[in-house]
Amino acid sequence: VVGNFFEVGLPLIMYFYSFYKLEKSIESNSNDSNAINIAKDSSEVEKSFLLPTYDVMLGTFEDYAELVIQFGYTTMFVAAFPLATVMSLVNNYVELKVDGWKISSLVRRPEPRSCEDIGTWYTILEIVSAAAVFVNSGIVAFTSSITLNYTYVERIWIFILMATGLFCIRLIVAFIIPDIPPEVEIQIKRQEYIVGKVLYNKEDEEDHIGHSFNLVPDYSVKETDEDAL
Repeated sequence: VVGNFFEVGLPLIMYFYSFYKLEKSIESNSNDSNAINIAKDSSEVEKSFLLPTYDVMLGTFEDYAELVIQFGYTTMFVAAFPLATVMSLVNNYVELKVDGWKISSLVRRPEPRSCEDIGTWYTILEIVSAAAVFVNSGIVAFTSSITLNYTYVERIWIFILMATGLFCIRLIVAFIIPDIPPEVEIQIKRQEYIVGKVLYNKEDEEDHIGHSFNLVPDYSVKETDEDAL
């Protein structure tokens, strides 16, 4: 709640305050009622100009950092508080709507930038997920009430076996669920093929078949179309 207030509520208050200051400055510097009406009936472009800018670098950095921190707390301490996963799901749904409204209504239109993937954040998420295996195994083995009657050596073995099992499950899930869906991978290859043909005039893989038969293209202009298709 506090994060959403600082992310959405504070920029909204600053926007109304800046628009209020603009109206007051026009009223104090001009006695023309038309000028005051123009200020109140500003176009969408003029209203957007008063909005704060969405920084290309820091804007996405703060959004990613917020999600990664939440992912770390949710995964590394899920053994201590399992309800955190449900709370994280609800929070992410609200965050999705809030961020969409913020980008479309509370800031200037962001400058479009192309990117291949999420960059270093993927490595950070991998490290956090790997650390979560050891943290949760340690919580269960050394602080859980289930292992109170076990010796210290038995707890170490529980920690090792649990960490190994969770790592195996993690690898199996990563193998079953691909990082790139097959449909997206097909579209990526199609895009690479089109770019190669249009920009770099790349030859097709079957071009050598035509060269083996010494086929000569016919570029003559004919009066009638003899192609049946």
